[in-house]
Amino acid sequence: MTPPTLFESLFQFATVLGPLLPYIGTSVGTLGLASFAQAVPRLGPLRAVWIASRSRFLQSQPIQSVRDKELQLLRKDIAEKNWGQKYIIVSGEKGVGKSCLIDTAVYKTCGIIRIKAQPGEKEKEIIENALRGLTGLRTAFWDPISNSRRVIFWYKLITLGKTPIVVISVTERKKEGEYAGVAGAVRTLTDDLHLRVIVDSSPNSLADNVTCTKRQMIYPIDAMTREMIWSLPQFTHLFAVTKRNCVDDILWGVFGGNPASYDKFWGDLKKRLDVEPNLPLEREIIGKLLGNDVSAAIDLVRTAKKAHTDMKSIIELFDKEKSEVADQILEERGLQQPTPDKVFRKICREVNGENVFFLVPSDGAVRIVLCHSLKRGPTTVDALVDLQKWIF
Repeated sequence: MTPPTLFESLFQFATVLGPLLPYIGTSVGTLGLASFAQAVPRLGPLRAVWIASRSRFLQSQPIQSVRDKELQLLRKDIAEKNWGQKYIIVSGEKGVGKSCLIDTAVYKTCGIIRIKAQPGEKEKEIIENALRGLTGLRTAFWDPISNSRRVIFWYKLITLGKTPIVVISVTERKKEGEYAGVAGAVRTLTDDLHLRVIVDSSPNSLADNVTCTKRQMIYPIDAMTREMIWSLPQFTHLFAVTKRNCVDDILWGVFGGNPASYDKFWGDLKKRLDVEPNLPLEREIIGKLLGNDVSAAIDLVRTAKKAHTDMKSIIELFDKEKSEVADQILEERGLQQPTPDKVFRKICREVNGENVFFLVPSDGAVRIVLCHSLKRGPTTVDALVDLQKWIF
């Protein structure tokens, strides 16, 4: 947690000392403190101005999201003054660009307050973190609700009726971990304080009581298209390397539309090329690294089979001809997808005018393993030969 500023320290000191001043002498110094303590209730407008201006003028420019359609819709919702009891959920697998989308959408927007919610964190703690971000107070000797209402009142006055936006980034659960108390926290922040709330989460980090309230506006963020991935400026040098080695198609086949996978791969590749700066070796190094990802996916699938009784039966539904399975099939066979689940992810597709959920492999490497029932990774002699055979 960042240390309080001088202003915040004086504010906290005055808040604690104010009630005690009647019992202290009336020296000039004491009168000065008394004057400052009496001004504490009037500090709401200063904090409101700071919140409004901080994210509007002092925010560094984020990496621009390439999800133009979702960006346009999200910006439209953010521009609304009052969301009532509704809140926004931006949901998708880890690394697909949810946070980047939110950062781009709220860039230069007034009144952004960011907090994190950890697995198992109680709703009271999440609320307190949000109110600390709103008031700037980091001490136990304060009334969070009344101080927050004061700041919100002045903020609405300054911004002609808008309220601050709280962005809650929910960390992914570990296996069998507890959910964060997001549902109750969001309800308090929206109902009692009329704040606007955006939840940034993956499917296995939120309990059903957050996504099934009929109050949420959900933005489902699926994997990026190949065109999106190849347009990301941070991967310009990576794709220059893969293009001259004729492995673009293999790279897409292994990683699919998750930019985080490309980021990790590029970091590993740069380290190896720094150690072995030899162009003829580039292709071999790329093959080894991609082969390692497929081997890791094999271990992931093997572990998942042992950890959950239904997982083996679900995995057996996939083969070369079938790379997705409808939820209805699982229900008919009495199979239940475990949570959290690193092997599969769910996508929603419209079929005959209705939304139908499908289970698909979590990424390209897992898809290769499932479709070919792989028990071992590619050979180290020329991993790209095996990968090309499996992908195509």
